[in-house]
Amino acid sequence: MSHDEIEFMHLMQAKGLRVTGQRLRILDVICAGEGHLTRGEVLARVKADDPTIDTSTIYRNLDVLTRLGVVS
Repeated sequence: MSHDEIEFMHLMQAKGLRVTGQRLRILDVICAGEGHLTRGEVLARVKADDPTIDTSTIYRNLDVLTRLGVVS
């Protein structure tokens, strides 16, 4: 587990949000991206990694990450 991941987990818990495997997977995809990724690119990469994650779950979590200032 990276330092950034631990920081993310503390931020989520401080805001009263659960740290889920799906949220961590989405964050991993974003961090592994080369440069800026569109929502569609994040969706495609997450689905390629785990096709069982629902599209609405990905978009909902991107909204949460945006509100927290983790992504923009």
